[in-house]
Amino acid sequence: MKRRAFHVVSLIALVAFFSLACNLLTLGTATSAPTANPGSVATAVAQTIAAQNASKPATTAPTEAVAPAATSLPTATTIPTDTAIPTEAFTATPSGPMIHSTTDTNCRSGPGPGYEAVSFLLVKIGSVPLLGKYDSGGWWYIQDPNNSSSACWVWNQTTVAEGNVATLPIKAAPPFIKISTDKTSYHGSCATAQTITVTGSISSETSASVQFHFETSTGLISPTYTANIPAGNSFSKSYAFSFTSSSSGTIQAVMTLPVNFNSNAISYNITCGP
Repeated sequence: MKRRAFHVVSLIALVAFFSLACNLLTLGTATSAPTANPGSVATAVAQTIAAQNASKPATTAPTEAVAPAATSLPTATTIPTDTAIPTEAFTATPSGPMIHSTTDTNCRSGPGPGYEAVSFLLVKIGSVPLLGKYDSGGWWYIQDPNNSSSACWVWNQTTVAEGNVATLPIKAAPPFIKISTDKTSYHGSCATAQTITVTGSISSETSASVQFHFETSTGLISPTYTANIPAGNSFSKSYAFSFTSSSSGTIQAVMTLPVNFNSNAISYNITCGP
């Protein structure tokens, strides 16, 4: 009986031992960290990253900044001005007679070679207006080729008139002077001064105030004379040049007002000796 009871107790102890061993084994297994599957972990990480990226707004990758191109400084702007509208060239049509020269010729202050040459009419100038004529003929009164506000005289032998000259007005000549002398030569003693008397005669077709003097080519000069001459009248004046030694040359009168005029020149010869 005792032996049988021993066996029962032993059996119960053995069952309890194995039961305790199983519990300990189960407990150790439950508390042990489970072993992760690498493939499952990688997949989970990828899914997490994808989910995070999906929840973030799309970000455009930054691009390289481009430096702005150099900007040219503004230049001054020219303000446009009114542009003249071209017009057709206009050539005036002569309304009266014209005149041109056949050779370069002087244009004088009066109708004669004694009057001062105050301008000129050149062949290349072409035609200029013809304003009048001299009643004694031979000279034309024209617009000054080089000054349209004045006029002068040209010789008809070096010019050609164009158009109807019959109706041209007669133009009066400025005052002019002619001279004469009582002698032109002398040969003899000069112990007493020898004289040559020159007389100037001034004619004027219009009323004029004149100024003139006499002179020799050797440098002798008379006083200056003035006179008021009514239209159509003349004025005369004489002066004696004295010589105490031999001399030869010319004598003439020079008018300075109202125009420059050189009279005809007279040659003289004084010889002092036996």
